[in-house]
Amino acid sequence: MKKSIATVLFCASSIFLPKVFAGTAIIPSYNIWDGGGKSCFKISNISPASAQVNVKMYDRAGVPFNGTVASKHIINQLGVPFTLEPKTTASFCMTTGGSSAPGYGVIESQAVDSDAGQVFLVAHGYYTNSVQTQAFSISINGGLSF
Repeated sequence: MKKSIATVLFCASSIFLPKVFAGTAIIPSYNIWDGGGKSCFKISNISPASAQVNVKMYDRAGVPFNGTVASKHIINQLGVPFTLEPKTTASFCMTTGGSSAPGYGVIESQAVDSDAGQVFLVAHGYYTNSVQTQAFSISINGGLSF
């Protein structure tokens, strides 16, 4: 009896939980202060194969982020897929749009060549504020690959 109740509860909970797939990671939060604070992110392809990556950022209301993205390396625009070569790192900072913060993001990836199998990325973010000398880390996927 206990086993069947546990099975029913597990199956029911999996129906209602959000689905996160291999190759997907959630950026739990970003912050921006238009007076000098920014959130920056780095995404590294630790695989031997090229990855197609798409970074989507959303404001506090779930609307796609439309503030300024600066200090870009490999990433030209949020919400547009780009290729991240093996063993390379892409980065960007969000510098304006403080009224939309805090917000969140999603990183999606897949192998450019479907025969290559799954690619693995790691990502990390941080917030820094030059005026009040504040800084903190933004953990993505607990620092683990996805």
